[in-house]
Amino acid sequence: MNSTLNIALDNLTLAFQPIVRIVNEDTFEISDYEVLLRSKDKKSFPATIFEKIVNNESCNQMFWEWFTLEIKKVLTDKKVRVDINIDPRQFLYQSTWDFLDKMVEYNQQITERVSQELNLKKGLIDTVKHIKDLGYRVALDDISSGQYSFKVVQENIKGIDRVKLSLLIFNDDSTDSKTKNLFIMSWINFAKTNNVELVIEGIEDNIAAKEMLCHNIKLQQGFFWQVPQDYISPKEVHSFKEFE
Repeated sequence: MNSTLNIALDNLTLAFQPIVRIVNEDTFEISDYEVLLRSKDKKSFPATIFEKIVNNESCNQMFWEWFTLEIKKVLTDKKVRVDINIDPRQFLYQSTWDFLDKMVEYNQQITERVSQELNLKKGLIDTVKHIKDLGYRVALDDISSGQYSFKVVQENIKGIDRVKLSLLIFNDDSTDSKTKNLFIMSWINFAKTNNVELVIEGIEDNIAAKEMLCHNIKLQQGFFWQVPQDYISPKEVHSFKEFE
């Protein structure tokens, strides 16, 4: 299996999608990049390969060795911050914690995104605390969907630096605009009250971008801003009109 995985890792690459911070109605800057795993040939998430990785300690170790080499190429730029996704099953392996230990020198440039499958309250709280103790920032992804209900987020909020809410949950058009806005405003108020960052994902056009800006949501992510691609060192400031 290991030799097969070695070949498979050669077909993997990292893609980067920016989270932008809007400065004003005309300009924005790149806050950080979400790091996404992709296959070189299909440019999609390599689900089959990844299942082998997360279900075997040895494979998981090989993956992190490969990942470390790739991500360090980007982290040489000290201005860059990245968000690394870790599957909850990977936290069961010592090799994942070894990876985090080895990357501590970069902890000010890294936010760890904790997935939704750590469904035991104690497991999530302990994992978040361990990551925080290593000096990393922690984000909860896809709040209000799956297992990250308001209750779960609230129980863990003291260890969280950022929460991410996706507009894609409204894609079926079954929610009226008033309800949608009240729902978003409740998360804005919750994030502000608890002093955590709120990122709105799923920004697919300039209408959504400007609508969220009207709600004073300045951290945004989505295909409107940029599709995932090879890493490009960001300019200091971009014109909002570049993307209209």
